[in-house]
Amino acid sequence: MSGEPIAMKIAELLEGGSFGVVPGTYERLVKGRRHGLHVEVRCTWSSDIHTWSVEIKGAGPLVLATAHRRSIGEGSAIASGAITDVGSGDATFDREWLVEGAPAATTRLVFGEEAVRQKLGAIPKSYFEVDGGDVRVGGKGHYEVADVKNGIEAAVALRLRLT
Repeated sequence: MSGEPIAMKIAELLEGGSFGVVPGTYERLVKGRRHGLHVEVRCTWSSDIHTWSVEIKGAGPLVLATAHRRSIGEGSAIASGAITDVGSGDATFDREWLVEGAPAATTRLVFGEEAVRQKLGAIPKSYFEVDGGDVRVGGKGHYEVADVKNGIEAAVALRLRLT
């Protein structure tokens, strides 16, 4: 499925959803609401680039955090102190995911809810960022509408966790 049909289907998932093409790009911008929150979804689909991201902005606590699936080579960066793995408090999740953030206690609180971790785990090749009250969830590589739908639900869950 190409960018246009995906963007149309994503717009249908949102209350008041609409989409358009970002001029001069392969990017589609979808806007709407979910659970009362303003959601923006960006989808890029070309012959060699496949990415998507969901962004929800709002006021929130002072926290800067990221989470992504662990990759080869991070162990030495963690051991050297270049990366600080604060974890979520769930050993099973923490074996698969690297959670970084400051302050550490607030980061653990954000990623500490089981429902949030389940939503994050349902999305392949994804990343998560929290900057104050702003939340961004995204993925790279081939994706389907279901991946973006899970991303929207994960972003909403994270954003609601910040209120």
